[in-house]
Amino acid sequence: MALCAFSAIYPGPGLHAGIFLKELYVTRNCRSAGLGKALMRELAIIARQRNLKRIDWTADADDKRLLQFYDELGGTRRPEKLFYRLDGNALLRLGEG
Repeated sequence: MALCAFSAIYPGPGLHAGIFLKELYVTRNCRSAGLGKALMRELAIIARQRNLKRIDWTADADDKRLLQFYDELGGTRRPEKLFYRLDGNALLRLGEG
């Protein structure tokens, strides 16, 4: 089994619209069968059909196999972007105001 969840992103005036890949998952017993690459290829086709100029996603920096997969697709690591999470007490505090 494999799944891909994504949404279109429209970052603002003068910037190119794209796709944000929310989730790409292939069950362990189906990995290395080309399903992940096939899903990414379909996503690229959708982007081209909709005239979207990029696909963005996040990845676990400690998952070497995953990073290799994305590197082999031709993805470019973007170290200038940080991933933030608001949860726990910080979320509660912000929600109180």
